[in-house]
Amino acid sequence: MAPKGFPEEIVPLGLAPNRKAYLYEQIRTLCWEGTKDLLRPRPVQDRSLRKRQKRKLMIQNLVKGNCLDTLARKFLWDIGLDYLHGTGHGIGSYLNVHEGPMGISWRTYPNDPGLQEGMFLSNEPGYYEDGKFGIRLENIFYIVPATVPFNFKNRGFLTFRTVTLVPIQTKMLVTSLLTEKEVDYLNSYHRECREVVGTKLKELGHQEAWEWLYRETEPIG
Repeated sequence: MAPKGFPEEIVPLGLAPNRKAYLYEQIRTLCWEGTKDLLRPRPVQDRSLRKRQKRKLMIQNLVKGNCLDTLARKFLWDIGLDYLHGTGHGIGSYLNVHEGPMGISWRTYPNDPGLQEGMFLSNEPGYYEDGKFGIRLENIFYIVPATVPFNFKNRGFLTFRTVTLVPIQTKMLVTSLLTEKEVDYLNSYHRECREVVGTKLKELGHQEAWEWLYRETEPIG
């Protein structure tokens, strides 16, 4: 865990654990309990965090990762903002948590074979103001076949399935700014957190963690 900032502030927390030599990352931007109202997200923070709530994306098989980078940045570009790091990277096994040959960035990857079924990548756009605050929500996703009405030239289409199911802190959002689709997406994601993680916590007898999960995944809207 890599905390940044102070306990009374809005703080990005990063986790980089490994499980049987498979590495992964997880980042959430949190507002600590007891934070004063004056430290609630300001309008630019609200907009930045809101733009991180993405709907399911369909992509063509073998598309290069750098072709997707602008899709993540567009929501910030629309209001004149940006971030300086890549949007996503491959996840390693036995080697590094940042591992190619694929990635999602403005940079081109010379050996990028194109995104394919079975790949694991991070999804981590953000926004930062020097000396003020930073926002990043990161999940790891798994590329799976997509069900679409058509199949152009039989190339196949793909979509992303989230594998790091950690709640998004809804008290960091001004829900009146969210569209109906964004609310539906977030509620659907939190239902999945309950169904997958909550069920496992119950099985293991981790009652306190289960209660926390249910508090953090209450539907909004």
